[in-house]
Amino acid sequence: MKWLKGALTGVILAAAAIAVRYVSYRPLRCNDVAMLVTGNMQNIYQIADQSLLTILTRENLEKLEPCRREVPWNVNLHMLAGANYAIREQHEDAVRMYEEALRYDHRPEIYFNLGVELLKLGRTEESIEPLTIACGVKSSMVNEIPDPIRSQIIARVADHANGGPLPLSPATRYSAAPPP
Repeated sequence: MKWLKGALTGVILAAAAIAVRYVSYRPLRCNDVAMLVTGNMQNIYQIADQSLLTILTRENLEKLEPCRREVPWNVNLHMLAGANYAIREQHEDAVRMYEEALRYDHRPEIYFNLGVELLKLGRTEESIEPLTIACGVKSSMVNEIPDPIRSQIIARVADHANGGPLPLSPATRYSAAPPP
């Protein structure tokens, strides 16, 4: 009977260790990675050398990718990856990152970044919805939208302010997925 009690205790301790790793250690480690990459990003916009910029963004993405898989509900990891892809002018990948972030959160800056990346890809019509949502929530963002489309976004936001609907509800296109 003692061996059964000992085996059960061992199983419980092993399960607790695994739970601590997945619930505490990985998110904490990935938060440290996010802080490191955020620090790198603050300096990256001042770099003029394209080859150095390519190396730094690749290193950032290599640090972020394991964490994005391990802690997918950490929206900041997707946003940082999207920003690094945008710097590398890999706009399709940036769009994919921002869409992934929208599965877990609906911050206006995610919609804004998604819309800007869609604009860079020449997908103007597709960019109107996320930009309108972003500016409908945070009106100061409208000043950062390029001129050709800004007036259209302003008109849609004004229509929303007068009782009209935003072009889409976040829940209809970007469904929130619970953390795994």
